[in-house]
Amino acid sequence: MNQDIFTSTHTAQLLLNDFNAQKLSHAYLITGEVGSGKFTLASAFAQLLLCESPIGNVPCGHCACCTYFESFDSHPNVTVLSTENKASISVKDVRDMTDGAYTAPYIGTKKIYIIKNADKMTQPAQNALLKFIEEPPEHAIFFLLASSRYAMLSTVISRCRCIAMTPYSKSALTRILAEKVPELSPNEYKDLINRCQGNPGRLITSLSDDDGIRATVLSSATALIQNDMETLLDSVQNIDSRESALQYIYRLNEIIRDACIYKLCKGDSLTFNSDKQELISSIAEVADLKRIVRFLERISDTHKMLNGNVSYLLCLKSLLLKW
Repeated sequence: MNQDIFTSTHTAQLLLNDFNAQKLSHAYLITGEVGSGKFTLASAFAQLLLCESPIGNVPCGHCACCTYFESFDSHPNVTVLSTENKASISVKDVRDMTDGAYTAPYIGTKKIYIIKNADKMTQPAQNALLKFIEEPPEHAIFFLLASSRYAMLSTVISRCRCIAMTPYSKSALTRILAEKVPELSPNEYKDLINRCQGNPGRLITSLSDDDGIRATVLSSATALIQNDMETLLDSVQNIDSRESALQYIYRLNEIIRDACIYKLCKGDSLTFNSDKQELISSIAEVADLKRIVRFLERISDTHKMLNGNVSYLLCLKSLLLKW
């Protein structure tokens, strides 16, 4: 497992401080947008907690625990609960996950429970979990990963140590790019890093499907300029997943943000899409600053909605109709 996470974001240092002070919480609520590295951090920290001979703040990489992680990306003492393709996490899901939680681990000293998309737990499911974080087994540590804390019950929040993901450092993002696409130039690295805004998941996604999403966004932007509502709505019809919808939102935000910068500064030195100046200047010409800023606010609202249980296609079309 890649342990660079411990030097990539300030959030990791907060967990390491607890580890070094031997003041671990029995439950952590880690919040951050999709792709911010919540699961990567929780998994790496789980390996550190289970490692038999950690070297400072890093797992040794050689003990039986680390061998499990390196070979299988997991460990028998780590249980992960995810929504997968389900809309929510039910009481049954929580009870199945915590079955045996009070039984001491067969190997090692801790059991780790990681709940991905914890904000998609129903209220009854959160109440079922509450029992375990109110009176936790001594050997159990829970990691609740969520886009935000607003869908979480206050009783759950109050019993967790709440930590928000901070952006990855530029040096950490550069290391990711150097590993995945070493053939890129320094300027291409800089462009990708600036556009991902500290989000490693967004960076990786942009490498795999950036051209297709960008083409869709450019089509939408052209239709916005022409006030062609039929083409505008058709432009998002091929977006087929929530992840793609989020990537679309990020790229649309870039284009509209560039138009705002262009309108204020009349230049391309601060724009993300310097190769699309004609399109950006056209948007700036057809819309006044108030309209552009208002649309940016609506893009932000749509981004928040997409992290919830809503129809991503309906969200995108509703946004575009508000241009």
